[in-house]
Amino acid sequence: MTKTFLYIFLVGYFLSLIVFAQDTAEKYFKIGNGKLKQEYYTEAIEAYTKAIEIYSKEADSYKKTSNDKVRVTDYTGAIEEYTKVIELKPSLAFAYFNRGVAKANSKDIDGAMQDFTEVIEINPNFADAYYNRALAKTQRQEIEDAVKDLNKATELAPADVKSFYLRGNLKANLSDFPGAIEDYSKTIELKPDLAPAYYNRGNVKANLGDLNGAVLDYTKAIELKPDFAFAYNNRGKIKYSLNDKNGACSDWKKAEELGDRETKDLINKFCQ
Repeated sequence: MTKTFLYIFLVGYFLSLIVFAQDTAEKYFKIGNGKLKQEYYTEAIEAYTKAIEIYSKEADSYKKTSNDKVRVTDYTGAIEEYTKVIELKPSLAFAYFNRGVAKANSKDIDGAMQDFTEVIEINPNFADAYYNRALAKTQRQEIEDAVKDLNKATELAPADVKSFYLRGNLKANLSDFPGAIEDYSKTIELKPDLAPAYYNRGNVKANLGDLNGAVLDYTKAIELKPDFAFAYNNRGKIKYSLNDKNGACSDWKKAEELGDRETKDLINKFCQ
């Protein structure tokens, strides 16, 4: 009765193309894009270089668009444009990074990994390159190597929630449950309103036999995300294991209302 599901949140989403944080740098970046489309390659490189020079450290010179922002969908065009940039100035880390993102979204995972590796060789302190390479390695089922990249990402960006969350998911899949709990707890410390982090930590606690702790985490996940069907389902399973049949059936009925098909069988079997 304690079968659990890892609700994956953020995994599989590569960071979006780089957008410059400051208006002046963004202006030059846009100029570079315009020149590139006009095939004025020398002028484009000059504009890109000027944008980068505005910042003292490349690792801190960009802000990334969040996952809910509009993404570039012409990945083939993006790959072609950034390939031209790289041919003219092969030391621009952001060009490899952006091309890697475009390749990843085009399902060219091997090519994306090569580009993210090139970013790291140019700038070993580029935390998001390690994160994106970890995602690519995850898709190639190279889980332990992905964890190593995330170790570096969290070292370079200790306040970046996504790397701790992804590492928690990977550790859970490797059955490193104490490590997973540690990473989910850090995720929650950094982002207390991330419902899936509580849900996943609840799953791990259930696997470790901490059933009461699991119920508390599922309850918090539901509080933050009232339509979280999986959380109702799993909380119901734990409640049933704790001899709270009424509570279990109530949770399963709510999960069924929210669209979780599995709970119909549970209700028919245990709630009649």
